Amino acid sequence: LSLALLTGCAIQKGIITGDKKFVQGKYSSAITEYKNVLKKDPNNKQAFSMLAWSYFKKGDYEEAIDTFVIYQQLYLKEPEALKDQFESITMAQPLLAAF
Repeated sequence: LSLALLTGCAIQKGIITGDKKFVQGKYSSAITEYKNVLKKDPNNKQAFSMLAWSYFKKGDYEEAIDTFVIYQQLYLKEPEALKDQFESITMAQPLLAAF
């Protein structure tokens, strides 16, 4: 197997693990998972977005705001997209709970 394929699998596993921790309310663990993904793939939008939401749900509002601002500057062209992102996370939580 190629290194790129193995890295891609590790990234996907990190996202899934982070999402599970997020849904379980284990925000510190989710933050660790998303940060690990971003070390391997600094442009991973999903990990970056979920990192911001994990900080927010943990109550670390200053870090959440800083992360959201960076995320918005990097990836979002419209402020309305943050609302859309929140709605997609809210709708995905019951699905993730099944894992």
